[in-house]
Order: sequence, then structure tokens, then C-alpha cells
Amino acid sequence: MKYILTSENYNASLKKESMVGDTIVCDKCKWSWAKDDAGDDPFTCHKCGNVNESAQSDKLSTEINKAMVKIDDSMSYADFASAVAKVLRDEYGSHNYEPFMEVLHKELGIK
Repeated sequence: MKYILTSENYNASLKKESMVGDTIVCDKCKWSWAKDDAGDDPFTCHKCGNVNESAQSDKLSTEINKAMVKIDDSMSYADFASAVAKVLRDEYGSHNYEPFMEVLHKELGIK
């Protein structure tokens, strides 16, 4: 099954508690801003840089870690990276590579 990632379903997956009406509230510093004034990356706090992640990403990261430990509790980063690449290539498609890498780099603090 291929999952088509769009900005609409990405934004729909974000925490509902980050939104108060049309205002976004940072989960980290509690700064708030109007969604309409936020530009292309409305859920990234322009004050502290926090990405207000989805509750789904927290659950998914836990499940991925459990699966990795079940397969190999000392899995190498190379095997992990290869597996992620396979899922991205086979299930999400090349049109999602760039947005995926942008989010990954933000999450890891890579510029």
C-alpha cells in the first residue's frame, strides 16, 4: 500500500492540542500565532524553533523502536537507515524524499 503524503494530511495529523481555534500554541514555549500568518511551515514555532509534532509520530516512534528491538536489540544504524529508505522508496514514493529529509534534518538539528 502506498501512502501519499501531502501537506494537507501532514497538517491534519498534527496535535489538536497545538491548535486553539485558528491560533497555534507552541508545545514547548507556549508562544502563539495565527495559523493564517504562519507561512509555509505553520507548525514550527518562529520563536523557539520547536516543531509541534503529531501525537502519531510519538506513537510511531515507540512502535518502531519496539519492532527494532524485537528483530535485533543491537541493530546497526546502517540497517536502520536502509530499512527506512526501503519504506520511503516502496511505500511513499520519490516525490516525498525532499520533504521527508527536510523534516528529518529539522528534527536532528542538521542544517
